[in-house]
Amino acid sequence: MKPCKTGKNQIIDIHIQNAIKKSDFTPFHIVLLSCLIEYIERYGYVVAFDADDFELTEFIFGEVKMDKYINNTSTAYVKENDKSNLNLWKIVDNRAKEYSIVITEYLQRTYFKGLDISGFQNSLDEIYANVADHSKSNGIAFSYINYDEGEEKIHFAACDLGLGIPTTLRAAIPEIESDELALRRSLDVGVSAKTNKHNMGFGLDNVLSNLKNGGMMRIVSNNALLFCQENKNNIRTFSLDFDFRGTLIYFDISIDSFEKDEEIEGDVYL
Repeated sequence: MKPCKTGKNQIIDIHIQNAIKKSDFTPFHIVLLSCLIEYIERYGYVVAFDADDFELTEFIFGEVKMDKYINNTSTAYVKENDKSNLNLWKIVDNRAKEYSIVITEYLQRTYFKGLDISGFQNSLDEIYANVADHSKSNGIAFSYINYDEGEEKIHFAACDLGLGIPTTLRAAIPEIESDELALRRSLDVGVSAKTNKHNMGFGLDNVLSNLKNGGMMRIVSNNALLFCQENKNNIRTFSLDFDFRGTLIYFDISIDSFEKDEEIEGDVYL
C-alpha cells in the first residue's frame, strides 16, 4: 500500500455482507480486522466500516469497541461490558506482561476459582513478550480473548503485522531451511531469536502444555501454517501460496486441562 497523498479525506470502505453473521466472527477474525484497519490508517487513509448484519456491527463497536483503539497510541485497553469478553488489547511493548496478569486474575476471579491457571498465564506471557520483543510490528498488534461457558473453552487470538516468526527465527538460525520448519522450531524449548536479553526464546512450548482434552493451536506466519491438537506429537504444517507478513496465533483451551489449585483449597479448609 502506498501512503495517501491527498490528506485525511480519502476513505477506504470495508463492508461485510449479510452472509457473515455475528456468530461467524471468531477472535481471530477480530484481531485480523483490527490489524488491517490500523495498517490502512497508518498510511493516512480513513476507514469506513459497516456490516449488513446489525448484530455484528453492534458487537464490533458496542462490545469489542474496536473504534476506540484504531490509530490511537494512548489507548491499549477499554473496559469490557460483557464479562465473557475481555475486548481488544493493543499489544503495547511496555505493557505486555501487565495484560497477561489482568486476564488471568479476571478469569480466576470470575470463572475458575479453585483451579490452577498459572500455565495459561505462562502461555500469555510468552505470546505477548514475543510480539513486544521480536515482531517489530510498530504497534500494529492486537489480541482478543473470549470464554465460552457452554463449551467451557477459552478462545484466544493475537495478530501482529511484523516480520513474522520464520523471518525472525531464520535470521538467528540460518540453517532453518523453510518457513514450515521455522514454525516447528518455534515450539521447541529454549529455541532463541536472540533479539532481546530478557526474552531469548519464543517459548511457545508453554502453549502446547495446555492443549489437552480437545485443545488446539494454529499459527499462520509468512508462508506457513502450523496446526497442533492436544499435544506436541500431533503437529502438522502446511506451505501457503501467499505471504502473511506477520503472525496470527489462535488457540482454544478446555478448562478440563486446568488442575485444582492445592494452595487455594488448603486456604479454604483452614
